[in-house]
Order: sequence, then C-alpha cells, then structure tokens
Amino acid sequence: MKFPVKLALGSLCALLFIVLVGFVMFPKIIKGKIKTGLVNTVFRQKPGALTLANKAIKSIWSSPSSIFITVKARELLFDGIVIHCGVTDFAGKAICANLKAEPSLIHLNDNDLGFSLLGPKNGTAGKRIIAFRGTKDYHLVGKIVTYDGKPKQEVWNSSTCDAIMGTDGTIFPPMLKKQDGLMSFAPDLCRSLRATFQKHDRYDDIPVGVYSASLGDQSKNLEEKCFCTTPDTCLKKGLMDLYKCVKIPLYASLPHFYDSHESYLKGVKGLQPDEKKHGIKIMFEATSGSPVWARKRLMFSMPMEPNPKVDLFHNFTPTVFPIFWVEEGVDLNNTYTKPLKDLFLIKKIVAVMKYLVLLGSLGGLAVSGYLFYKTQEKFSVSTVKPVASDYSNNDSIGSVSNGNNYNGIENETYEKY
Repeated sequence: MKFPVKLALGSLCALLFIVLVGFVMFPKIIKGKIKTGLVNTVFRQKPGALTLANKAIKSIWSSPSSIFITVKARELLFDGIVIHCGVTDFAGKAICANLKAEPSLIHLNDNDLGFSLLGPKNGTAGKRIIAFRGTKDYHLVGKIVTYDGKPKQEVWNSSTCDAIMGTDGTIFPPMLKKQDGLMSFAPDLCRSLRATFQKHDRYDDIPVGVYSASLGDQSKNLEEKCFCTTPDTCLKKGLMDLYKCVKIPLYASLPHFYDSHESYLKGVKGLQPDEKKHGIKIMFEATSGSPVWARKRLMFSMPMEPNPKVDLFHNFTPTVFPIFWVEEGVDLNNTYTKPLKDLFLIKKIVAVMKYLVLLGSLGGLAVSGYLFYKTQEKFSVSTVKPVASDYSNNDSIGSVSNGNNYNGIENETYEKY
C-alpha cells in the first residue's frame, strides 16, 4: 500500500507550497496541526524566496498568529482543508496560480482549493512491480525484478542504497533460515529493509519465527551513510531523511520515536514509545514462506527550525515534530491457517510413522538375530531307511540296458537315491 499523502505533498512541493498535517484523534474531531511546509522547502531549494513565502502565508491565511489550526476529521481525510486562493496580492496570486493547476488538490469553488490526505489517492494505482514466481528456483519466490520498469532506483546516487532487494513484503521464499532475515522493498522510503530474527513462537498453534525491523542508524552504520542528504547531516538512530525520496523535508521513524535516539523524545511532550504498539513485527512461517501476522508502522515528522525571515518562525526551538503515523497489518484467520495446520499435522504423522517404522525394523532385526543365534547350538540328522532290491528284474546288478551301467541298482531304486 502506498503512503496516502505522499502524492499530494510531492506535487505541492514541486510548486513550493506544501501543507503538512499531524493530528490527535478524538471521537468526532481531529485537532489538525497545519504548518506551511513552504518554509522548510523553500529554505532548502530557494532560500532567496523566503520573503515571498512569508507574504503568501499572511495573504492566504489572513495573517495567522499560529502555525496550527483545528479541522474536522472528514475535512482532513477526504473533503479537504480550505486553501483560500481568492487573494489579490502578488505573492498569494503567484502561489495560487500554480496550485490551481495541481490535480492532487480539490477545487471547492472558483477561488478555494482543498487539501486532504486520502482524497487524491483514492482509486489510483501504484507503480508496477515485476517479481519472480519461483517456478525454476524456489529461492527466488517473490523477489522483485523491476519496480516502475527499472531494476534499481535513481534516488540516492549509490549502488548500495539504490538497490532493490527482497520482495514486496507480502510473501517470501520458503525454507528461509533464520540468519537470512526477511528482506523487503519499501517504496514509501525508497529503500529496502531487513527484518531480523528475534525468537521462536506460535500463532494459532502454528510454529513461527518472530522478526523485527528498524530504520537503523545512519550516523554510525557505514552501509547506511548513502541515505544521508549529505555526509555531514546524517540523522541519529531511528530517523531517516526522505528529502531525496519525496523531495520534501520529511523524516521517517517508528511511531513515538520508538527505537530512536533519546534526544528526539525530549523535543516533544506526550510521546510514549511502546514496542507492542509502535514496533515493526512479523510472525513468519518458513515452510510456506508466508507472514501469518504482521505490523508495519511508520511515523512521519518535520524538522522545526527557527527562521528570522518568516514571522511565524521567529521563536522556534529546533526539534523534530511528529505529524502522523500509519500502520499496515495482517492477521490470517482460520480460513488461511487451517491448511497450514493440516500440513503440520501431516508432518507430525509422518514423523511419528518414521520412528515407528524405524523401531519396528530394529525390533525385527533383534528377533532375527536372536533366532539365528539360538539355531547355532543344535542340528538334526534325518534317518535313512534301507530299501529292498528285486534281483529278478531284468535291470538287476550286472545287467546293461541301452548301454548304461547302473552298478547293480535298479532304476526305481536309483531314482529314490
């Protein structure tokens, strides 16, 4: 599944105007914290345009006193948060003229546009993935051959980081060893991730291996240095800068900065990282090569930095501000686990029969050996009875018949011996 907001944000970024949204769930209301991502984007791409961005913010949002506003859940997710483009000043008109040409925004009326998280993505197809079926080599089952028609990415300018490794995460080659790990490609992050083995467990009475994954530590792991925007700007453990991937200043991490450097937790109040709620976990059945239970969780954040050229950004304390996090999961029910349980039942029966046949064979060999040993201690001799001879017969002793000498033994008697 694609990250639903990425298309909208990427398009807006190309026009130097991005609305980034983070929210806290309530029964009917989402308190949306909307921030003009224009500032961070322009600062990286065209810092000379910050003055224009400052004027556009004041024009479109009527000189706001805060970077946060409150919106309803339906507006945030589907209907769209209003961007007031009925302005007449140069800065506002310049931004809105480009925004109106964007298909990722909703045209509410002649002047106003709407930005939503799920609206632009609804009903759209993802990029095409071509993978091996494993008909000739089961080790290649699910392995991605090309993504979007290319055998590798052109994002990080590094063969290591641009490599497309593993599967799409829905299936893996069977008979994997635990030291192999589970390698999958995450298009949302423009990188491949390896889940490592943690322990053995059971799911619905099926033996499985438990795997977990993280975003690593680019500041210390030499193999991950190519994910840094520059060698001198690598983020600390648990965070990944997606600027090269989605062309906006967006950070990825596990929710609530779980398994991240403690300094990120200190910058925001209210975070409570929990492995069960916020970690990436996979229960993997090796015989079929299928995840039977999985949770993929990612949080997206923005860097908050002070900027004297923008009025709303004067007094910021530098920090990483969480926007929202998403979760994808799978729980196989009995419809899918029953064939696996039947398979393992058959394997148990075969294993038991194997040992029964082995024990029976050993028992038979033992009995045969015993009987053979006992028969070596005695033997029997058959009694031979004398047979009377009839010398009156023409074929008696000394007679010759047809040139054959029987040495005095009658034909009938000879046959008996």
